[in-house]
Amino acid sequence: MAKETAHRIGHEGLHEIKEWLEATTRFAFSYTVWDSEPMCTRECPDGTKKALDLEGNTVGAPYERPRPVSVECKKYTTVGGQAEGYREFLAVAYANTVHTIESMGGDAEREFLWVTYHPFSQTKWNELVSVTHLRGCVEEYASLLDGAVIDDDLLSKVAQRIGVLVVHQRQVNLRLTKDEAGLALYHLRKEGYRA
Repeated sequence: MAKETAHRIGHEGLHEIKEWLEATTRFAFSYTVWDSEPMCTRECPDGTKKALDLEGNTVGAPYERPRPVSVECKKYTTVGGQAEGYREFLAVAYANTVHTIESMGGDAEREFLWVTYHPFSQTKWNELVSVTHLRGCVEEYASLLDGAVIDDDLLSKVAQRIGVLVVHQRQVNLRLTKDEAGLALYHLRKEGYRA
């Protein structure tokens, strides 16, 4: 595939996923890597900076307060290199959490979502968000931690904040537009619903 075509498909996929996730009324994204790469960049203890596709916050129930969320979007039509990319994504998720705790003095409880149009690692599907799988990825990319010891409790917390979503183009096409979602929320709130 030509570089220009891959670039266009990636851009389209990112915006489709942004709109699809926001239509759930559970997420609001302020930044895309195309518009504001610095705001979408997650830093690790060794100084590595990894730009992810979307940056925003959770919205409404079941969360007690908005939490940051970072999303990586893959508009693939085949498996491609997703398994390896996902392993690095997991390692960055953990390493960025360590970095945030060290630099900010606390855990931001950031969620990390991997959203793809094509499934991958199907024989390992049930393991993809497990603590064991996360540990293996963190150990594989241990240099990101700059010598920090892997913490089992933190591994467990980060594993609970990771999501893998597989969407089909038709599913994405069924999403509510921003105006439709706003109208639906208006009517829900009018009837007493509180997000």
